[in-house]
Amino acid sequence: MSKTLQLAKITQYLSSNNVELTLLADGSGVLLDLEGHQVLSLNNTGATIAQALLQEKKDINDVIAEFSDEYEITQDQAKTDIAEFLDEMHSALCN
Repeated sequence: MSKTLQLAKITQYLSSNNVELTLLADGSGVLLDLEGHQVLSLNNTGATIAQALLQEKKDINDVIAEFSDEYEITQDQAKTDIAEFLDEMHSALCN
């Protein structure tokens, strides 16, 4: 499966399921899967990605571009990093 397709499927899963994000004062966050009764703690970067996708409903390609600019990395590297993060988040919520 291509990274783009993988990102789209994971993003769709997170958006369509009962997953809530709470941002904390220090910039980190907590993801709560209301159906699976899972809680995930997110660092600042993870919380920023989750907020863009879940609360701001941004397109994954826009998030990749912003991440690339913010951290001064290539878009390919940003896509890889975000895909790994979302895959880990998806695995934690689905187990």
